[in-house]
Parts: sequence; C-alpha cells; structure tokens
Amino acid sequence: MKEGVMAPLLRILRQPAFLVCVVILAFSAVAMRIAADKLEIYLRKEPVPLQKPLGDMDKNKLWPYKFVEAHIINDEAVKESLGAQDNYIQWTLEDTRVTEKDPTRLINLFITYYTGDPDAVPHVPDWCYLGNGWQIMESRNTNIQAPKSVQENRGVDDIRVRVLMMEKTFNFNTYRKPVVYFFGVNNKFACTRDEVRFLANSLRDHHAYFSKVEVDFGFAPVTMEEAVAATEKLMQVVLPVLVEDHWPDWPAVKAAEKRGEAYTPAADKN
Repeated sequence: MKEGVMAPLLRILRQPAFLVCVVILAFSAVAMRIAADKLEIYLRKEPVPLQKPLGDMDKNKLWPYKFVEAHIINDEAVKESLGAQDNYIQWTLEDTRVTEKDPTRLINLFITYYTGDPDAVPHVPDWCYLGNGWQIMESRNTNIQAPKSVQENRGVDDIRVRVLMMEKTFNFNTYRKPVVYFFGVNNKFACTRDEVRFLANSLRDHHAYFSKVEVDFGFAPVTMEEAVAATEKLMQVVLPVLVEDHWPDWPAVKAAEKRGEAYTPAADKN
C-alpha cells in the first residue's frame, strides 16, 4: 500500500518542471536576502529599550502639574490584553494653574510602550472602550502644537492627535468623557493604527517601537475642545520629558545600526 502511495509522489518529484520550480524558489529566496542586505532593507524588527523605564519618570519635571496618584494594573489578563506588561504609567495629575472648579484640573495620563513586534496591533480607545460598554458619540483628528524642544528635535510644528467623545450608561445615569491620544513611533508621531503600522514597519529601520500617550479627565464635564486644549498644555511639559529621558534616542539607535552594533541607552539614563 505504501509503495502504491509513494510511487506517484516520487514520479512528481522527478518531473523536470517540479525541479525547476524548486531551483527558482531557492534562487529567489537567496536573491531576496542579498537584495535586502544591499539595499539595507530590514524585514524583521528588533526590540529597542527605553532610555529609562516609564515608571521612573521624574515627577518634579512635570511641575506645574502635581502628581496625585499612580494607578497599577494588577489584573494580569488586562495587562496581557494591553500587551504593554510593565512598560506603562497610569497617573493622575493636577494642574495647579487652574481653579479648583476647572473641570480640566485633574488629568489622567496613560502611557504605554511596545517594541520589536512589527505585527502588533496597537490598542486604541476606539476599540478598548467599546469592550467596556462605552460608545463613541463623536470622533475627529486634529492638531496640537509641539513643544519647542520637540520641534527642534523632530522637525515638526504640530502633532496629530485623535479625540473621542465617549458615552456610557450605568446605574440609570449617563456619563460622557473625552479621550485624547496619539503615538510616538520610531522618532515620528501618528494618531491612527494604520499610521503606526506603516511607520513601525519601515523597511529602512532595523528596530521598531511605538508608545501611546492617552489623556482623559475622568467624569468631569469637559468638552472635546477643552480636552484638546488641556492636552496641548499638558504635552508642553510631558512630551519633552518623554523624548529626552525615556523614548529611545533614535539618532543613537540609527548610528548603532550603521555600525552593526546593538543600541544601548546612555548609562546616566538608568
């Protein structure tokens, strides 16, 4: 019986057309590898470490925003679903420059970091909140002004952000809250999943990372316009700290790639 099954297979394997196909496939694989090396194209992305863990962010550098409390995600299933594990901070900050009655006085800042996985699907509030019973009532993309140091460092004047107005009903009460977010991706900025995937999978980059920065104001009665303005004000303080102290030093990453060496953050950052 075995011989009866194997005989046709052996005949196929001996066919000249089959052998030609095998040779062509093998040649194509080798040629593709050589072309990728010559053109410095990287199909597989390597992880790149933060300069300093997000949890070690210097709270004094955030003034006039006062640190109120840190929220720790203890549920392992939630952490796994986020994909960020311990590379995140979820802090409540207080804007000491506004009155106590200002609805933007208390701000929730949620930052996550991901690296080395080109197939990762970025977690965004558009989907994550829906799983918790929220509905998107309105959404738009808009710009906030980049801090001066970031303008000089990244060569951008504005940062594209996404803002959502969420709504949820529970205990016979309806609550609304705006959420603003954007991503830092390989020394650039993005506000949609597709943009993140495109930038993180650049064929010219050996390494890849993206970091989501998300802002909300709890259940305070904040409009979308107020949320964007408060986020812009907050980012004038937070973003330079992220760029200078935490996110990878991208010029140093690219220089290490050129030398064929692994990128190592500067010792004084850790």
